[in-house]
Amino acid sequence: MPWTDGFIPQSILSSLTTFAVKRMLITEGGIPGESGLEDRQISLREVVIDMTYDDFASWSIFMGRYGIFLTSVHLTYCDNRYLVMIKQSCPNVRRLTLSVINFSYLTHDMLSLPPIEYLGLNTLGVYPTWMESESLFSALATLRDTLPTLRVVQLTNPVDVARLSTTHYYEMAVRTLEKDLARCAFRIEDHDGNLLLGVCCKVFFFLFDCS
Repeated sequence: MPWTDGFIPQSILSSLTTFAVKRMLITEGGIPGESGLEDRQISLREVVIDMTYDDFASWSIFMGRYGIFLTSVHLTYCDNRYLVMIKQSCPNVRRLTLSVINFSYLTHDMLSLPPIEYLGLNTLGVYPTWMESESLFSALATLRDTLPTLRVVQLTNPVDVARLSTTHYYEMAVRTLEKDLARCAFRIEDHDGNLLLGVCCKVFFFLFDCS
C-alpha cells in the first residue's frame, strides 16, 4: 500500500502500535485532503526498521513524521546513519534493539546512543573469536561510562548466550566482569530476561549483580 509523504492513513493510525515493513518507499507529493498530525489520534509506539534494503531517505521522512511518538526502535542491521536519525527524530525513545554482524561492530560511534533505558543486542550468526567477546565486554564498559540512563542490556540471540557459557568464554567473562564492569548501574540479561551476569558453565555458576 503506497503512503504518500510518509503519512499512515487515518483509518489505521489510531489502532497501529507497532510498524514493521520490508521496504519503505515514500513518494513525492501529497495526499489530497491529508493534513498534519496535530488532530490525529496516534497509537504508534514501536518501529522495526528492516535493513534488507537501504531505504534511508524514506525512513528519514517517516521518522520526521512519527519519530516523536516512538518509545521503541529495532534496527535489523546496525548502521550509524540510522542511529543518528533516531537520536534526532525520536526524543522519547527508551528501548533500542540493534543487530550487528559481530560485537566488534560496536564502535564508539555506534555506542553514542540516545538516553535509552533498554538496549537489546544480537549478532547475525558469525561465530565470535576471543577478541569478539572482548569487544562485547568493552562495549558494555563504554555504556557503563557514557549512558547513565541505561538499566538493562539484553543479549536477545540465544546463540550468543550459549557461546558465553563455554569454559573458555566463562573464564574470560569472570575476569572482565571483575575488572571492567564493577559498579555498573545496569543489568545484563539473556534472551529470556534472566540475569546473564550469572553465567552457567558446567558445574560453575558466577553471579554478578550490577545493581
